[in-house]
Formats: sequence, C-alpha cells, structure tokens
Amino acid sequence: MTQIERGPFFEDFHPEQVLDYSGEIQLARDIFQQLVNQLEFDDQLIHVDPKYAQGVGYRDIILPGPIVYALVFRLSRREVSWSGLNVGTDSMVHKSPVYPGDILRANSKVVSIGEWKGSRGKTHGLVTFQTKGLNQNDEEVIELQRAVLNPFR
Repeated sequence: MTQIERGPFFEDFHPEQVLDYSGEIQLARDIFQQLVNQLEFDDQLIHVDPKYAQGVGYRDIILPGPIVYALVFRLSRREVSWSGLNVGTDSMVHKSPVYPGDILRANSKVVSIGEWKGSRGKTHGLVTFQTKGLNQNDEEVIELQRAVLNPFR
C-alpha cells in the first residue's frame, strides 16, 4: 500500500499568503449536462433548456451553484485541506454564471491563522481562506471563505 504524504500543515500558512492552483476544469457541454443530470438539477429549466435560459437573460444554460462550489472546492483541496478538516464555509457569493464550455480555476488567500478551541486544538490549528473561482476570462464566478483545521507538523 502506498503511503500518501501528509500536509499541508498549519505551519505552512501565513496571513496574506496567496495560493494559486495549477489545475483547471473544462466544462465541455456533455460533462456539464452529466453533472446537472446526475446531481438531479435537471428539473430546473435554467439548467437544461437553452431557450428558457436565454429568455431570462443568460446566453445559455447555467451550472447550478452547489456544483460550482463543489468544483472550486475540488480545485483547492489538495493545497488547502488535503490532511485537514473542513469546519465551515461562510460568505459564499455566486458572482457570475458558469456556462457549458467554461474553464474553471481557483486561488485562495490566507485570511487568518489561529487556535482551535475544540477537541482537536492540541493537534490542529485553524486556517481561514478566502477562495475565488474564476473562469477562462478571469471573471470571478464564486467567492467564499473556508475554515480548515490543519494538523501541526
């Protein structure tokens, strides 16, 4: 069995640190539709009917917000919380729609680091991140704040 290296550790972070992630997710129309169908958002016309979406002001169908969140979370998890424990998401704002064909990427900034008063306070510290999801045009599509307990080295 291959052992996966732990980390990042609490000590790896400092306030104002910016983390740019190398990965991206391209949402080809078939993948987009597969996500909408499998996660059962296909009962909302704005996610499946281009004519309806255009009629309410979008250029095409749009990806549901919870899926956008999950994809941006996935892009950032290895560098932010691979061995940590996610304890909260706050201040989530969906800023722009995500369309079929869009490419998503993410970055984060360390907002604060500190102690955790809970049961894991002796082994983990609290790191708060401001994470942004961007499309291929560098437009912010989502912004959120995440609280993560990262283990001490």
